[in-house]
Amino acid sequence: MGRLREELTGADELLGIEEAARLLGVGQVTVWRWCREGALPCAKIGRKWRVRRGALDEFVRRSERAQTLTGRLRVFVGAPDNLLAVTQDAELRRYGA
Repeated sequence: MGRLREELTGADELLGIEEAARLLGVGQVTVWRWCREGALPCAKIGRKWRVRRGALDEFVRRSERAQTLTGRLRVFVGAPDNLLAVTQDAELRRYGA
């Protein structure tokens, strides 16, 4: 593993469950649960579970909460560009066009 670790740097670096748990400040069981649920991508190599550094960074980024009011409201008021709405009132339909 030492030689492979030298070749893998940055986002491709493979971390053990123990290292991932230590970096996140949680228990190993929590990291295993996130892996099992698919929230944190990981791979079993031999008898050990490994997490890519990039996957761990992305997991943390997705888990972060917006600190500003605008950031918090964006979650509630954001709508995709291809939103389809069905209305019974013809007056409401003209606002989308």
